[in-house]
Amino acid sequence: MHLTPRQSQILKTLVVAFVETARPVGSKAIAERLDFALSPASIRNTMADLEEIGAIEKPHTSAGRIPTKEGYRYYVEHLMSPETLGEDEIAQIDHSLSMRADTHELLEGVARTLAKLSRQLGIIVAPHGEDIKLFRTEFIPISANEVSVVVLTTNGMAKSVPLRFNHNIDFRRLHIIFEIINERLSGRPLSEIRATIERRFEDIISMKESFLLRLINSADTIFHFESEDSLHYYGTSQLLDQPEFRSASNISELMSLLENRSTFTRLLEVSQGGTLNIRIGASVEDISIITCEYETAGNCGIVGIVGPLRMDYARSASILIHARNALSRALGL
Repeated sequence: MHLTPRQSQILKTLVVAFVETARPVGSKAIAERLDFALSPASIRNTMADLEEIGAIEKPHTSAGRIPTKEGYRYYVEHLMSPETLGEDEIAQIDHSLSMRADTHELLEGVARTLAKLSRQLGIIVAPHGEDIKLFRTEFIPISANEVSVVVLTTNGMAKSVPLRFNHNIDFRRLHIIFEIINERLSGRPLSEIRATIERRFEDIISMKESFLLRLINSADTIFHFESEDSLHYYGTSQLLDQPEFRSASNISELMSLLENRSTFTRLLEVSQGGTLNIRIGASVEDISIITCEYETAGNCGIVGIVGPLRMDYARSASILIHARNALSRALGL
């Protein structure tokens, strides 16, 4: 599709107006928004040309026009102007990354902020656990006979697992044990640790060191980040409030997509490569997905926004770009 300058300006104006109002746009509304004089007749003729080439269409029982998928794609690829985020919006994204209790809570907070700012569905996909390497382990005393084992990865992810014993713990000795654990396991992939941990400590196992025995027996839990937990999204109710999702069939399609977490995650991972990826009418007919990768010490996760075809692409793209950069900084070690 190739448009003339006038056709491009009319299409851009129509898309922006429809995004704002969710109502079909007529020639009068376009004339009021143009920053140059153009007669209603000229606007109607241009709109007729755009309709003929498939960039806009006329909904039933309406005198106005709305963009088609092809029209949205042309707008995104050729006409969309970057939107500058306000200081308050930037501060909200940065604040969601400042309260870092653990990675799970951090990612959920970012998804919640994306949803709030975009008024769509905010999504975060954590890097895959199988590719992640251990940075170090630490312990936090909980009581005389209980500790929390903290696992830190090279891409900034973190988790804690409580371990309780039927005897008091010698914390000075435990400190020495953790030094040995880090010396032997740091820098190794989590999948390798789970598969070889018993062999790596067989010289100490013979000493019947209770903590190491417990660590080895719990390795599949301690050194594993669930792939199901890698997907975090927030804002479903906001998405369902959009007029596009008032029909039962559209709601059913959307909920089916969200409930199948593995399929949804694979859909988000398609065609990544460091750049902003905008898919219009992806998987579900009336849904668009904007995603981009964030980097964490050699591994990549995904940040994204899901909304109707009529989403504010320029604003959503700017929100995602800032969130991606902030996430990469926050999760880097």
